[in-house]
Amino acid sequence: MHLPMFNELRDTADEQLFDKVQTNIFHILRSLLPPESPASQNYSLRPRVHSLQLPGHVNHLADSNFIVRMLFKNVY
Repeated sequence: MHLPMFNELRDTADEQLFDKVQTNIFHILRSLLPPESPASQNYSLRPRVHSLQLPGHVNHLADSNFIVRMLFKNVY
């Protein structure tokens, strides 16, 4: 019997929460999301994980922020 590791459980929960924040316009965390990228509105680009603008790198503390971490996940 394969039991998932903690990291797998955390990643899955993070992805589910981020998906809910993106799709539910009434979600309490929705206001923390950056605006949509102008490129995603004007061009037919390849499929992306999300269509939001990526914030500039402020400091290493901001890298641990849930929203920032999820925005940069799977980008590179």
